[in-house]
Amino acid sequence: MTITAKFNGTCTRCNARITAGQRINWEPSVKATFHLTPADCEAAKATKTVVAPKPAVSVGSFSGVIALFNAAKAHLKYPKITLVCEGKKIILSVAGSGSKTPGSVNVAGEGQYPNRVWYGRVSPEGAWVPSNSGAAIQTALTSLLKEFGENPAGVAKAHGKLTGNCCFCNKVLGKGEDKRSIGVGFGPVCAEHYGLKAEWNKGAAELEATLATPAPAFIDYTDPRVVVLDEMDKALEAEFGPSHDHSNVQAVMGYLAE
Repeated sequence: MTITAKFNGTCTRCNARITAGQRINWEPSVKATFHLTPADCEAAKATKTVVAPKPAVSVGSFSGVIALFNAAKAHLKYPKITLVCEGKKIILSVAGSGSKTPGSVNVAGEGQYPNRVWYGRVSPEGAWVPSNSGAAIQTALTSLLKEFGENPAGVAKAHGKLTGNCCFCNKVLGKGEDKRSIGVGFGPVCAEHYGLKAEWNKGAAELEATLATPAPAFIDYTDPRVVVLDEMDKALEAEFGPSHDHSNVQAVMGYLAE
């Protein structure tokens, strides 16, 4: 299949560079890219330069992230986690047994190989090896991966609340019968799949408690009665200092607001 390369890559046949915008051959059955002709291979090899890989950066242990994927494998064939960095979707998946680095976490952009950005990989021990393709967001991405390794559930919740989508299935939260997913940050089914059921139950309970708490009354500080109370409260604070208890005056203000 002849396509136009959207990103820089490497020819499987000659191991020389493929440049974005170049017409190439793509073999989906083996997920391999080739220069269009042998002549293109020769031309690429003639100008081939060796690019030194970037050194690994520690983002802390990634064992918590690996645990999410291990739990999900019992329910899903190819579990993935979607995060957002600098406005770009970041897709995390675990490298299979046939990979050069089995068990590591692949970090890539949207789309299918070869038409996606490859950002690098993270070992279970937290060695982050970034690619040359993600230089523009490398600092922010490194910080995101470190935060995710330290607190997988927290980052998953924050992603859901920020984007409105579950980071595990990428579906819109709250479309099912259980609307609590919007407040928790991910859905109950994904929580079950990824071993986060306890975190989901806790988040749902906290949300229910918040919703059950009556909203505070609006206090109108232009009300002459409230003005007098406020001035009295300030006078008492000036006389007794930090030990002054404001609660009685504030309770009366709230009563007047009802």
